[in-house]
Amino acid sequence: MSKEKKIINISGQNNRYQMKKVTKVNEGKPIKKTNVSTTWKFDRKYFKHEEQILLIRDLSNLEVDEVIKKQITSKIYSYKQQDMKKKNYDRTSENYKDLIDFDTIIKEMITCDLKCHYCLEEMLILYENVRDNSQWTVDRINNDIGHIKENFNLVCLKCNLKRRRQNDEKYLFSSQLSIHKLEK
Repeated sequence: MSKEKKIINISGQNNRYQMKKVTKVNEGKPIKKTNVSTTWKFDRKYFKHEEQILLIRDLSNLEVDEVIKKQITSKIYSYKQQDMKKKNYDRTSENYKDLIDFDTIIKEMITCDLKCHYCLEEMLILYENVRDNSQWTVDRINNDIGHIKENFNLVCLKCNLKRRRQNDEKYLFSSQLSIHKLEK
């Protein structure tokens, strides 16, 4: 066997990110917390899925209600900014009035029981860790259209990042596919 060195060129942002993730050694860095989670002054029980479902069904708990409203409104604002940057958002267009809003998100969260559309795992509205895989996100069914009411599903961050631009029906099928091997 020769001692010739082989060079592999990895291109594409996602491919480089995945390689970095695989080759990175855990340097004992603490998990990064969200900036706002450190200022929240409510009981830790509200970080549990069951409690968050109860909260969205009855938004009268003043202690947590404002925090949830801010979190959801902040995310909606980010999606609107994303659409403006990608030129999927125009105040003069017909779709402007159909943009997702707070009430639409809350109704969808109640309908789906705060479970991911694809993997059916529990999602969180309030979370401490940045890029927590179980945080709720809005996944556009058609990525060429903005975040409008008829073009979204609520999914966990993990599924949203995994799906990328794959057809949503195909991804739904593959994420819920369960293969059971029969023993003979």
